[in-house]
Amino acid sequence: MPVALHRSQGDASLIAGTTDRWVPAERLQPIQRIRTVGRAFGCPVQVLEFKGDEVEVQLFDYQPWIEEYHGSYDRSDGKALVTIPRSALSDVHEDVRDYPHPRA
Repeated sequence: MPVALHRSQGDASLIAGTTDRWVPAERLQPIQRIRTVGRAFGCPVQVLEFKGDEVEVQLFDYQPWIEEYHGSYDRSDGKALVTIPRSALSDVHEDVRDYPHPRA
């Protein structure tokens, strides 16, 4: 049954399926983490949600233009969330990686 990886905590991962639960990472292999990534104003971003003519993105460092679009920046983890015009987004593609690491 397909499940979605929600978040990781130590050696366990929360998966979302018919019931949400913590599962040891070794039981999840082989799975893949798929993220939609791109560039906004020359910076790498992760696309979280398309909202019509706008898109919600996450950055992994502070950029001055975040404030212009009334985004938020969390200094503790260095991540920023901001909604920008869809036209500002370029090079959108899927980043597919084995999780938590490829099997040998």
